[in-house]
Amino acid sequence: PPMMEHTEPIQPVEALQDPPPADAPDPSGWSLSDAPSVPHGVEPRARVEIPESAPTVQAAVAPLPMLDPDTAPQVAIVDESSWQLELGRPARLVTAGWMVAGKLSIGNHFGCEVVLPENRVEPDQAFSPRTLAELKVRGSRGHIRLLEPSHARLTQQGRPTHEATTLDDLVLTVPRLDSDGDVDFDIDLRLAPDRGLPDPRAQMLSIDRDDPMVAGLFTLGLPLGTARPVRLGPISARARWDGSVLHLSDYLGSYRRRDGSYEPFFRRVAGHRFQTIPEDGRAFTLAPGDTLLCGATWLVFEVDSPAD
Repeated sequence: PPMMEHTEPIQPVEALQDPPPADAPDPSGWSLSDAPSVPHGVEPRARVEIPESAPTVQAAVAPLPMLDPDTAPQVAIVDESSWQLELGRPARLVTAGWMVAGKLSIGNHFGCEVVLPENRVEPDQAFSPRTLAELKVRGSRGHIRLLEPSHARLTQQGRPTHEATTLDDLVLTVPRLDSDGDVDFDIDLRLAPDRGLPDPRAQMLSIDRDDPMVAGLFTLGLPLGTARPVRLGPISARARWDGSVLHLSDYLGSYRRRDGSYEPFFRRVAGHRFQTIPEDGRAFTLAPGDTLLCGATWLVFEVDSPAD
């Protein structure tokens, strides 16, 4: 079918709208990769096959129809006109990177564990779903392979390569294009050990967010007192900032899978260990500096101080 796009502005921690209708398909069976990057003990999921064309949706914070494993992958898009607003809000959910323990895929669509949204400059700009690379990490061992070398670059110790069988000094660079097809800016991802990860076999795939255009793809601004749907990795929820804490609710439909198991979904209060999110669906809160781990996605809740 022809490429379809939504036009509502969205943000990259995952766009918004009213909750899905009661007859919407349950997302809990949505399959990603055959060995996802999740904490120890979590059941792996099957890989999504990508057809030649597929519908496009806006990225991270969008209308949250539940993801269906039988539909084509949806491309994540952030409108350039929206990211400055998101960065300017005093409270934000920020994607800092992804915890990698096992295999995962990296691409521009929600069939991947690592989702790198496209930057839409013009309303009629269209994108195809692309899985750019596959990465495996098992402690200090692992490998990475480019699947679309014309759409991403891999370097190790500063030297270009299409595949690496060791994990030292790796940088994956993914360009984002303007409406004329020229490179607008690059997303750089770096892999490194992190002692703060809950899985001792894992490494952190971090985003270089120094460029505000890159930061805008991975930042969801939170308006004061207004609830908005958000997509946090595989989790769909409703978020409301009250000026002190962030309230998260309505997440159970995507948290619990069809087989009764649960998606990896953890919270870490600053200075404490990761804890599992309530499996009964009750609302919970985040304070500034708290961290969420949703599937492989690592998110931090940031709030500017009055002096900022």
